[in-house]
Amino acid sequence: MKSRGFIQGLSFISFFLFHAVHIQAVEPEEKSDYFFYLDQAFEYDNNVITNVDKAQTQEADSVYQTDIWLNLNLTPKHARDFEIKLYYEFLQYLYDEFTEFDYQYHAPGGTFSWFASSEQKVYLEGGYVYTEQDSHELYKGPWAGLGIKHFFSEKSSVFAGYEISEEDYAPDLEGYDALKHYVEVKYKRAWFPDKLEWAFSAYAYLNDAENNGFSYYSLGGEAYLHLYEWPGKFNWDFTFDYSFSEYDDIYPGFFDERHDHFITVVGKVSYPIYGDNVFVSAKVQYINGFSNLELFDYDQVIVGGHVTVSI
Repeated sequence: MKSRGFIQGLSFISFFLFHAVHIQAVEPEEKSDYFFYLDQAFEYDNNVITNVDKAQTQEADSVYQTDIWLNLNLTPKHARDFEIKLYYEFLQYLYDEFTEFDYQYHAPGGTFSWFASSEQKVYLEGGYVYTEQDSHELYKGPWAGLGIKHFFSEKSSVFAGYEISEEDYAPDLEGYDALKHYVEVKYKRAWFPDKLEWAFSAYAYLNDAENNGFSYYSLGGEAYLHLYEWPGKFNWDFTFDYSFSEYDDIYPGFFDERHDHFITVVGKVSYPIYGDNVFVSAKVQYINGFSNLELFDYDQVIVGGHVTVSI
């Protein structure tokens, strides 16, 4: 899952780190009792990709996407060196024509954060994931993660993390059952206060599947740029991601091992329409999948509009 919270995967790389910053004295963040986030989108996909093995259909469709995140802060008011948070995320894709690919993702979880010093913050996370495709169970399983963020200054930080998760698929997809390991390191830097921020991450992912043909490792990197309020109140986000995956054995249904390379480019512009709580945005995403197996060798373009509410 390109998960969420601490989790969401790809390959021998599926989530190891996040952000970071050396400030003179890092104080615990303000303890808001809750955080609510809703993103409602309508998108057009020129090449629908399957949920499990990421194969192309070479068919276009429109999709309605809903993403909901609820975060509850259970940290005692007197606490100064730790935080406790519970959260729940819901993600849904509803297709116009390809209803057999309709997808739901449910993920309750929790985070314990410890301010180890003025320069380090340690994270312990865990939770459970349950997914459905076409109203039928797809996979489920627990996950856990550990991470540390080091602050170099008020403007720069580095995060490193490790995550392990289990995916237990429906009986007709048992070969995909897997134990996943994800590691990530991420460097974050802010320039020109409140205007420009960039980040770079490297990640590795290992998918140890029941059927060795579905087992693989992945390595990748991502660059991210955020431009804040320019011109006027417009916000811009740009992401470039590259990864490659090597499978361990003959891929089921084919006569060769699978080797994939993926390039993903995303551009998004947002504009506030009600304070800092409601935004409208437009997004364009391009994915180039290069594989030795034709079914996974494709180009995909997704364009859409979003309305986002956060409280």
